[in-house]
Amino acid sequence: MLLVLLDCVDKNVKVPHASRKAVVRMATDEHELQGRKITGTPVPIRNYVFAKRAAAPDSTEGGLVLADVAKEKPNFGTVLAVGDGGSYRLTGIKMPMVVKPGDSVVFGRFGGLEVTYDNSKHIFVDQFDLLCKLKEGDYKPENVEPLFDKVFVKVARKMDQTASGIMIAPGATESKNMGEVISAGPGRALENGEYEEMPVSAGQSVLWGDYVGTKLAFDRDNEYVFLRASDLLAAW
Repeated sequence: MLLVLLDCVDKNVKVPHASRKAVVRMATDEHELQGRKITGTPVPIRNYVFAKRAAAPDSTEGGLVLADVAKEKPNFGTVLAVGDGGSYRLTGIKMPMVVKPGDSVVFGRFGGLEVTYDNSKHIFVDQFDLLCKLKEGDYKPENVEPLFDKVFVKVARKMDQTASGIMIAPGATESKNMGEVISAGPGRALENGEYEEMPVSAGQSVLWGDYVGTKLAFDRDNEYVFLRASDLLAAW
């Protein structure tokens, strides 16, 4: 398209250099969003984040094959643009954005709006629905940095038998909804701009209720779940 625009200029007419730069900018900034041509990258509003989906890797660095659940609907991506943060309703205090363009993030499977941008899957998602950032962009549990009140937990492995050697029947495992906290976010964002203190920290064991959390597979041998602090029932 750029060549066509430049070739349309009469060779006998002197085109100001600034105008040529404008033509180049208009041509290179053209994109496609949901099948429509647009100019420039979509700019998120308030707390929204615009990210490009990326398929989770097929295996870890150590060669372990990831479970299929991690690849059914990739929820790992790179931030392209963020909103200005908006303000809290009651206090008017500015909400800081906790991610920036270039950050690698993990989001829930059902939140946000998925769109097609330049023939690739992207998503608009509220920053409060993001689960974590990934240090250095590596899809590894040790690189997870939970956001806000999110808690990253390694689910306890099911017990096949008791300490005395008695076999446990399937479905009667003692480790249901139990696990170890790997990392935790700074806390729920408050209207005064501060964070509510988290009730748990890394290394603690926790118990949570049914039908909560977002499960995520990083390797073949372990199961992980993201929970909100309010989902937790007990810790020790």
